[in-house]
Amino acid sequence: RAPGDLPDTIPETPGKGERSSGQASGEKGPPGPAGDLPAGAPRWIGPYRILELLGEGGMGSVYLAEQSRPIRRRVAIKLIQSRLPTREAVFRFEAERRSLARMSHPNIAQVFEAGSTDEGQPYLVMEHVPGKPLTRYCDLEGLSVAQRLDLFLEVCQGVHHAHQKGVLHRDLKPSNVLVTEVEERPIPKLIDFGIAKALDESEGADEPLTRAGRIVGTPAYLSPEAVLAPEGSDVDVRSDVYALGVLLFELLVGEVPFQRSTDNLATLIDRVRSEEPTPPSRGFASLDPVVARARAGSRASSPASLQRRLRGDLDWIVVKALAKERDRRFASAASLAADIRRYRRSEPVTARPPSRWYLASRFVQRHKIQVVAAALVLLTLVGGLVARTREARRANREAARATAAAERAEREAAAAREVSEFLQALFELSDPVASRGNEVTARELLDRGADRIDEELADQPATRARLREVMGGVYRSLGLYDVSGELLEESVAELEALGSGHELALADALESLGLHHYETGHYDETRALYDRVLRIRRERLGETHPETATILAHLGDLHEVQGEYEEAAPLFRQALRIRERILPRDHRDRAENLERLGIVLTRLDRRADGEAMMRESLEIRRRILGPDHPRVALTLNNLAIARAEGGDLETGRRLFLDSLEIRRRALPPDHPDVGQSLYNLGLLHSMKNELEEAERYWRRAGEIWRSSLDESHPRLLRLRTELAGLARRQGRHREAELAFRTVLERQEEILGPDSVEVSSTLEDLAGLLRERGALDEAAALYRRCLEGRRSRLPADDERVVRTRESLRKVLLELGREKEAAALPETPAATP
Repeated sequence: RAPGDLPDTIPETPGKGERSSGQASGEKGPPGPAGDLPAGAPRWIGPYRILELLGEGGMGSVYLAEQSRPIRRRVAIKLIQSRLPTREAVFRFEAERRSLARMSHPNIAQVFEAGSTDEGQPYLVMEHVPGKPLTRYCDLEGLSVAQRLDLFLEVCQGVHHAHQKGVLHRDLKPSNVLVTEVEERPIPKLIDFGIAKALDESEGADEPLTRAGRIVGTPAYLSPEAVLAPEGSDVDVRSDVYALGVLLFELLVGEVPFQRSTDNLATLIDRVRSEEPTPPSRGFASLDPVVARARAGSRASSPASLQRRLRGDLDWIVVKALAKERDRRFASAASLAADIRRYRRSEPVTARPPSRWYLASRFVQRHKIQVVAAALVLLTLVGGLVARTREARRANREAARATAAAERAEREAAAAREVSEFLQALFELSDPVASRGNEVTARELLDRGADRIDEELADQPATRARLREVMGGVYRSLGLYDVSGELLEESVAELEALGSGHELALADALESLGLHHYETGHYDETRALYDRVLRIRRERLGETHPETATILAHLGDLHEVQGEYEEAAPLFRQALRIRERILPRDHRDRAENLERLGIVLTRLDRRADGEAMMRESLEIRRRILGPDHPRVALTLNNLAIARAEGGDLETGRRLFLDSLEIRRRALPPDHPDVGQSLYNLGLLHSMKNELEEAERYWRRAGEIWRSSLDESHPRLLRLRTELAGLARRQGRHREAELAFRTVLERQEEILGPDSVEVSSTLEDLAGLLRERGALDEAAALYRRCLEGRRSRLPADDERVVRTRESLRKVLLELGREKEAAALPETPAATP
């Protein structure tokens, strides 16, 4: 598979390297092609027709069989082998039947019935689970550490369910955890409770299930107490927890912690008994470099990145699960799973001894996007103010009239210091000592800060205004637009009231408020704010200042997002001319400008020029940032869009995958930009009419976005409209209608009734209602859409024309010819 591809469907019946439920430990594998039964194999067992031998092992033979009545299905049948000690084997077999009968869980292979052949051989009929052993599945599919942990959590759930039913597995290992796919989702299932030990052996177990002196289970996965007491008399649920720790180590590193290729059984047992477990990061570091690269690649990572990922919390979790003394391990499989979930949420894990620094760092890790956003805004603010201080001091030396400007700059620098001190005090609230051990979320942190601004900065209006701007920007990054807008508007109002001497600070606040309206789709408000910023900066900084170029580029973005490419292009060109006069050729701002202008030119059907600019931007970013920087991924993403829109879907797909791989290497697995790459790949598959693939990518993108963004964030609203459109194309009209209506309600509430996104959803919902025959409502929605688009777009814009013609056709279908005739004539367009 190409990097980034989604997993292929697992075949219906096992092939090479695959197992099915009930296969015995140490199986030899299928003796021949499907349906090739060995000599002496039964053709029928009770009402089940035998299809093929799936495997053989110490407990018995496992066959794939077909049941025809009372329902038709395929099953796995375990048949006891007569060559084993009959009395012990029968009791073991009966123990497995009792064990499985106690349990009903989606991660445990279900037992259907038990019986005996005419010859008296017991058999067990189980759910047929076509699939691959856990570690093999993960490696073949190239699953990341996060994806492996998600599967492992389900294994823990199955084990915990067995323990609650009083059953130990005692032979947990990859080949006893098969991964199948149900509705294209991987599901791990536990099999082979053939040597399970009932915790309550009073239930008819009048025969021992083990023989003294013989090890029961697979040595590399056995706990120290299991190999010290081979008769199995001294094991409990923590022995299975230990085996889960071995399995987790293998999922992360690619090998078991104690076994070496040269070990014999006695050496291995001695290691298990006496050698302290190696943390996964150290085990990975000890691998041969070639092997390490291959193992990291199969985990969608690089060796250095995987090493960093394993170091720390995962080391502590695995080492605790593998502790020699049972009392030091996790008390249950559920406790182990709970710590992994804490790690996945970047919360403090119980396996690691807590420290003040560690608990505080977990908070920052859990909210890294918001904290980094706040830090970047703060650094930009302080850096800009320091730069202005230097400019003012230089101006003071050149002319006496610059004295006032220097004083203003000094005031701004002092304000920046006050902002820094306030934010430092605010983030100290995340310290578990300051918060008295209570969890502090990013939203709570911001809310506390917003409440403290008026209280602590009552006599410092300039600093108060700057703080509101900073925190408003962080709320915006969280998708909390209601609070963001309030804070930014208050910042603007306060700076306007301060008047002379605060013009540049006002321009910054206006720009932040403009970005808020831009992200919420209120483009008229955005344009008015950006125009004010442009006037201030031209007046105070001049035509050729970098910040003037920045607002020109923002205006270009505003026109571009509304499809006004003719208006966007000259703005981007003007910004580029300013930057090329004052910046080096390889400056990042010039690269950004080239990319934005290139996008617009491709939309104006000047693809050769546009893509040339985007490729130049790509090369600049690779030179100054390196090949694996997220900005490089962004440029590849935009170039992919250009190629796909130009009809070159295969090149677009390759570039999207390249972008995704960089983001996966450079960013956390749940970063919103990783979700954006998956979303774009879904769009590409949608363009190719590969609807199932599109849905898989979109749902993965949604999982990532929901982990860090508010449900009303524009990204998630766009995703929901795409999924609704997909349901419509697949004929699931009721589902699509409900989804469209839900999204429309949220868009109108968040973005306003006249936003571009609302018009698009109105058009989609109207088209669906027209297909369903609800023509009156379809006409009303088309009219609303037309009115919204006519208020923003030229009369000959393709979107206005398309909506007008769709409305005309629906009116004619309703027999409302006069209304249809009253609409202006336009060239026909496909609704």
